Amino acid sequence: MAATNDINLNIETNVDSTRILASIQKVDAVHKHPNADALEIIDILGWKVIIKSGEVKLDDKIIFCEIDSMLPKNEPWIPYAIKSKPVVAQTPKKPQRGRMGRRNNKQPTTPPPDEQYFRIKSIKLRGELSQGLIVVIDQQTLPPHQTNYVDMDIGTDVTSILGIKKYEQPVLFGRYNRPKTFYASLHASRPFPTKLINKTDEIRVQSNPKLLQSLINRPYYISVKMEGTSATYLIHPETGEFLVCSRNLIRGDETEYTNTSDASTVNETDMTIPPTAAASDTATTLSTTTSDTLTTSTTNAPSTTVTDTLTTSDTLTTSTTNASSTTTVTDTLATSTTTTSTSTPTAASTSTKKSSIKCPYLEIAAKYNIESILRRHPHLALQGEICGPDINGNLLGLSSIQFFIFNIVDVRTKKLYDFESMISLCENELVDSEHVNQLQHVPIEEHGDAFIDTSIQELLEKSRGFYDHTQHHREGLVIRSKDQRISFKVINNDYLLKHG
Repeated sequence: MAATNDINLNIETNVDSTRILASIQKVDAVHKHPNADALEIIDILGWKVIIKSGEVKLDDKIIFCEIDSMLPKNEPWIPYAIKSKPVVAQTPKKPQRGRMGRRNNKQPTTPPPDEQYFRIKSIKLRGELSQGLIVVIDQQTLPPHQTNYVDMDIGTDVTSILGIKKYEQPVLFGRYNRPKTFYASLHASRPFPTKLINKTDEIRVQSNPKLLQSLINRPYYISVKMEGTSATYLIHPETGEFLVCSRNLIRGDETEYTNTSDASTVNETDMTIPPTAAASDTATTLSTTTSDTLTTSTTNAPSTTVTDTLTTSDTLTTSTTNASSTTTVTDTLATSTTTTSTSTPTAASTSTKKSSIKCPYLEIAAKYNIESILRRHPHLALQGEICGPDINGNLLGLSSIQFFIFNIVDVRTKKLYDFESMISLCENELVDSEHVNQLQHVPIEEHGDAFIDTSIQELLEKSRGFYDHTQHHREGLVIRSKDQRISFKVINNDYLLKHG
């Protein structure tokens, strides 16, 4: 029987966590820059940062700001060298197309003062990589706080104290690029259901080198980090509602993204699903038929008993012999083209509208018939990466959008299925016999019975490379123990230097 693992999701795995962008750290090592006498290379955790010679010394307490930090403008503690850089908005605008369809890559106008930040990113200085920013602790310039910064413990999070935010890269382009004003007011109404399932957020190995040491001699696997946008699919255990989620929000249902009159006025990005009728204990079932129609019907929601064990219907064979093989990315097209809606179980009339799916999260749900699959396994949740055209530059070179599963979660316990169970579920259980599109897990690059002692630099070198059949740098690797207790990502520095 496949069993979930007794793990502390809040400590070791990819979980719902707020990334610590700025923290109190100490200088672990100081090196001379090989190509510049006026510069030094500082080791902080697993990161290397280039600074001016003599600014800090070994074991000094400093504030370390990681890459992707957005530093508020006009703060006195920001180093002068940073203040000379151009300001950017926290979430930049997506490139627009002109009247002739050409991409307009001109820099956007200067954002308003309350949205101006300095972004910290990976750069090279005199041929050496620098990732992050070191801020010397100076009580005169830092924001007042009840605790002296020098007295704070190593690792103390000061992100919010300093007003630092995380850089959010736009991921949806082309036909998925919708007007932002439509959904801006809906954020508070349907946020990601963190009470039911954790968000996906892998920690970088440089931010916690101890994870690398804790993995030594454990069974492990390494998967390719796919470049796209993350998605979560599950059945609500209480209402029976099928939830389609992006990283931060629950997306809208089919009727909200199907519009024949004026598709350009509909924004799929952050639409909300109307609540199901709790009094009648019903749920909406979405299924794709062989005649390429999308049928919505109302049925009694299955009850879910919350227990610590899986049902007998989920017994799996976990001795997967081909788990080590690299997954081949299949490229198939979505088939859903028309929509039929039935308002009640006894309704005699139906209405058909031309489908105009403008939301990749909903398009994936229809393409793989995910709701039908999860109705058969209501205690499972699927988390993965959506990749393809108009999503983050389509670095995989796909001709249609695809979904790559990296987590299968038991929503009753919020625990991840182990490696063998995840592979077996994807290949044997999560199959819709009436559908041509097969759910797939992320490509597995390597797995073994004992992870050997490896340095961060060796892993960074291992993460380099290109996505298959492309000349696009892959984003990196995700390394986990097979029991899912330990998990971290290794981002390809070639990718960071090119794409930020």
